[in-house]
Amino acid sequence: MSKIIPLSSDNSETYFLGVDEAGRGPVLGSLVYCVAWCTKAFYDDPQGLKKLGVRDSKELKTESARESLYAKIISSEKVSFITDSLQPQFLSQSMLSVNNYNLNAISRDSVVNLIKQVQKLGYPVEHIYIDTLGPPDKYQQFLLCKFPEYINRITVSKKADSLFPIVSAASICAKVTRDRNLNAWQFEETHIEDRHFGCGYPSDPLTRNWLKRNVDQVFGFPSLVRFSWKTSSELLEKFSAVEVSWEADEKISEKEEPKSKNKKLQRKSSRYHLSTLEKRVFQKDIHLSLNIFFLVILLSQSHNLSPNHLTRKYAVILKLILLFPKNKVLMTKLKKEKKREGSKE
Repeated sequence: MSKIIPLSSDNSETYFLGVDEAGRGPVLGSLVYCVAWCTKAFYDDPQGLKKLGVRDSKELKTESARESLYAKIISSEKVSFITDSLQPQFLSQSMLSVNNYNLNAISRDSVVNLIKQVQKLGYPVEHIYIDTLGPPDKYQQFLLCKFPEYINRITVSKKADSLFPIVSAASICAKVTRDRNLNAWQFEETHIEDRHFGCGYPSDPLTRNWLKRNVDQVFGFPSLVRFSWKTSSELLEKFSAVEVSWEADEKISEKEEPKSKNKKLQRKSSRYHLSTLEKRVFQKDIHLSLNIFFLVILLSQSHNLSPNHLTRKYAVILKLILLFPKNKVLMTKLKKEKKREGSKE
């Protein structure tokens, strides 16, 4: 979502930017970053942002209060904003990848991208206010490396959304965008009709109960869920989800134990895997291919899965074949192949 007011013909006007986010903590839905900006004159004017009544979205306890302030920002001819919605699938894939693109790195990149978008639009920025991510000094140094032209013109602060009205405006836009994204979420899993998922935070009983009702021992959770969150991995373990490790993770574990806790979580939460050796054995057996073909059809009918889903679940389906009693012959082949591999070493 965005709202961009055309540049003023008065070239002497400069602009103040504010950046904030909504949704770093929830286990459901998107993480939204927002940059909001207005002229310096409007920022300093007592009848400007302050008169709109903008303040930190966390202080606005009800959705109607946030929506009311959001409507004022939308109708104002002085405030612009751009949001960046990071979807749960993207967060899960990034944070559980072998290269471990963690949440802080994702957040920093989103902020840099939003500031660059404002620059490309041609707005002469006088000052940038940002709610901190970790220690303010370190975050400020990071931003100055990315934007050296703003030396002495970037303020990174704790509680910036309470201290600087333009950050408050960004906070409100981010929060309303996230809430709307969550409320309007379209499930890829067409068989899911249960929408009583609450606000998405792990502390919300509605959210936790919804997760328990919608956990699948093979496929995990619907795409609305962030698999990389501790709440998700704990529930998968509790409900005895299929425990499988990625081949890449096995290679990592052979080396030094990674210092990052996220990599430990990554190995713990990576659950669907088919090793190279298993693939080689399976590819030699035409009967197995037929088994997979019919199993795919059955699963697609029972779960109402789209073709895209079938591609993502293919490794899981192959792994399940190992559990079938009919494939004892394949298991024997697999053991022989493993012995050969061991003897070569």
